[in-house]
Amino acid sequence: MDRLNLLETLVTAVDQGSLNRAAQQLGLSQPAVSQHIKHLEHLFGQPLLNRSATGVQPTRAGTLAVSHARDLLKGFATLETELTPQADNFTGNFRVSVGNMLGRVILAPLLIEMGQCYPDLNIIVRMDDRCVDVVAERFDLAIRAGGLGPASGYGRKIGALQTVLVAAPSYLAQAGHPSCPDDLRTMKYVQYGENTHSNVLKLNDGETWRTIDITTGFTVDDPQMLLDVMATGIGFTHMPLLLAEPEICAGKLAIILPQFQTQDKSIYAVHPTPSGYDPVQSEILRRLQDRLSKITRRPLQNTPVLKMVPS
Repeated sequence: MDRLNLLETLVTAVDQGSLNRAAQQLGLSQPAVSQHIKHLEHLFGQPLLNRSATGVQPTRAGTLAVSHARDLLKGFATLETELTPQADNFTGNFRVSVGNMLGRVILAPLLIEMGQCYPDLNIIVRMDDRCVDVVAERFDLAIRAGGLGPASGYGRKIGALQTVLVAAPSYLAQAGHPSCPDDLRTMKYVQYGENTHSNVLKLNDGETWRTIDITTGFTVDDPQMLLDVMATGIGFTHMPLLLAEPEICAGKLAIILPQFQTQDKSIYAVHPTPSGYDPVQSEILRRLQDRLSKITRRPLQNTPVLKMVPS
């Protein structure tokens, strides 16, 4: 028998002062209410109610049981409310993982807005280019740029960022302006940490993709440091246009080989369960896709969900 229902019967009987009135309130028969009370008394091994011709009163044990029962029933009602999938039900902790570049440039402002809109929601953000395991590390959502990575969970591509090749004017004055992809082979490449597995660039001339070997001469894992390093004229790099655009407009960086297309940086949402998104996940992704729709590449709405397997 459901113990919460038994406790609810006990509380109602004490509040009403009568088993008959408790039965009417609960929509049960009076014998059913009596049976509930007897079951609880058997469970706890002592009487919970004193019965008389005028009604019922709690025993000392019954008073203690009713006090705890009220807390349990209230807690369960709160739990039920918080777990009900309602659009405006944003409470509790929500853990999200995102890479440094994507987090600083795009996601952090959106999460700050959400924190202001939903004060009962505690957003816990971890910015780390490491590919976290959303299941083992108990993240509610991970936003990744570049690839899904070798971890468990379920991922879906939600958009892409246009990328460009850039260098400081001072570096181009020293190394020369490349006129074709092969010229990049002799130039020094500044690599962002999340791409340390790759020593090649892919460029498209409008018809075919070409793979160019590159020589890495400097590696950083922070987006602001990448911009600082690039400003010194140490080499060239490949980065999202969104990150480079302010520096380009300020004359600190220049696009190289603009006639060639570089690979977009894909953006993925990874969640721990296959059953779809909860209200908080859905709202974060809605805001993120709204943002992506305004910058260079349209968001993807109906891409398949892929099950990920740890390596």
